[in-house]
Amino acid sequence: LQNLDAAIAAVPEVDLVVGKTGRAESPLDPAPISMVETVIHYVPEYELDNTGRRKTFRYDTKAQRFERDANGQLIPEPDGRPYRQWRDHIKSPDDIWTEIQNAAQLTGVTSAPKLQPIETRQVMLQTGMRAPFGVKVFGPDLETIERIGFEVERILRQTEGVNSATVNADRIVGTPYLEIIPDREQIARYNLNIADVQRVIQVAIGGRTVTTSVEGRERYAVRVRYMRELRDRLDRFDEVLVPTPTGAQIPLPQLAEVEYVQGPRMIKSEDTSLVGYVTFGPATGYAEADVAERVTEAISGISEPGVRLQLAGNFENQARAARTLMIVLPVSLAVIFILLHLQFKKITTSFATSRIVRSTACPTTTLSRTRRCKTLRMRSTQRSVIASAVFISL
Repeated sequence: LQNLDAAIAAVPEVDLVVGKTGRAESPLDPAPISMVETVIHYVPEYELDNTGRRKTFRYDTKAQRFERDANGQLIPEPDGRPYRQWRDHIKSPDDIWTEIQNAAQLTGVTSAPKLQPIETRQVMLQTGMRAPFGVKVFGPDLETIERIGFEVERILRQTEGVNSATVNADRIVGTPYLEIIPDREQIARYNLNIADVQRVIQVAIGGRTVTTSVEGRERYAVRVRYMRELRDRLDRFDEVLVPTPTGAQIPLPQLAEVEYVQGPRMIKSEDTSLVGYVTFGPATGYAEADVAERVTEAISGISEPGVRLQLAGNFENQARAARTLMIVLPVSLAVIFILLHLQFKKITTSFATSRIVRSTACPTTTLSRTRRCKTLRMRSTQRSVIASAVFISL
């Protein structure tokens, strides 16, 4: 985490970097334990005053440079020029993000889409993933889910409209676990039971809470276990002794099988099925709906018994709203026609009036659609639920 923060802070346009790893002790936090969140504050493009306005400094037009005092500081001047703090090739915040992605390429760390802090939590609560797009891989076991996830990851990196740097499949299996399997016959030979062995394992390796420290409104559990150097290698478990009723001390490996095994980092399930995620972000200039169609077509060729793929993301809100409008709009037009018919008592008059109302609000369908597209293009805005609602209200 420190290396990652230092690499990002080395970018000149970055003002502040704060990294966080792990997750809060709350069931409402959807972040996995392995996720690293880094909050980055950019340097303003121009130097600003306390009111947020650009400062102006003395500029030598002949030398084409800003003048500085004896201490090397810029000289303020009301009729001067604003001082740009970004490098010449940095034209927008997206260029800064590209520099950050290049600087943050560390071993064992994958890239992620650029999100605002509140937007990150909103996206994770909506989709269950830490990205605006993702493919959910449902399968019978974790090994199969991981294998299919790697295949989906490979396909998405080559799909048009997908930012290949943000494609990341869950690494489900591969976390080392210390597995201790008690030998019941050996335990019974020494007149012991499973609880006796488990109690020693808890105190020696896992740790056992013996008391609680009270400091004002804060509570801290005091746990007791062996020092790290006595439990960090398999050969050190010979020194973990289990007392018997006769007073003999039996090494733990004689009563249980101790070994390291690979297991899942995190087990997720949805709809009573095991699931893994392949997250990604859309490339610049592509609408979410278009990216969803391309991804759906790209992964349609993956087929295996017991495996199901489901595309999820923010685009689901747009699709859900479109399905709702398919019902709401015809019903609204029907209600308007019925109200007009109750008023004029004639079908032809009601029909003509409804057409006049529609033509007044929207003179020509083609012209209206053209104006809508031009408006969205001028504002560099993609089609969304809010834009559709505004057009309908107008």
